[in-house]
Amino acid sequence: MTNSSTVTAPSGAVVWDDSIDRIAIDDGDIPEKPRLYVNCYMIDQAYGGPEEGGWYYTVGRPVESRLADDDIEAEDILAERRAYWEEHNLGRPEIYSVISEGRFACWRESHYARVFPDVKPHYE
Repeated sequence: MTNSSTVTAPSGAVVWDDSIDRIAIDDGDIPEKPRLYVNCYMIDQAYGGPEEGGWYYTVGRPVESRLADDDIEAEDILAERRAYWEEHNLGRPEIYSVISEGRFACWRESHYARVFPDVKPHYE
């Protein structure tokens, strides 16, 4: 169900609108405020197949997940974790390089860190 109190980004992250303190849903319950996580991943490129000379897609393996109480705390955690993991990226080639061994990346999401993509993409 889509609700005007939340906005979902393409990544699946949810932004909660605190100005709406009660949400009417079918059974009359008041839903919990969505959780906000700062998730860090080891990302890299995986070979998708030989079509059109070969194609690749981005994959991610969870490294850590931190729960934040609000947007301000999430931004603080995100800045701190990005700084930490960027130190570990020093000397690592970009993920689009043929010698890549992956890079660390962090962002905000509405769920605990999980491997992505869920299913290998299909070339069309």
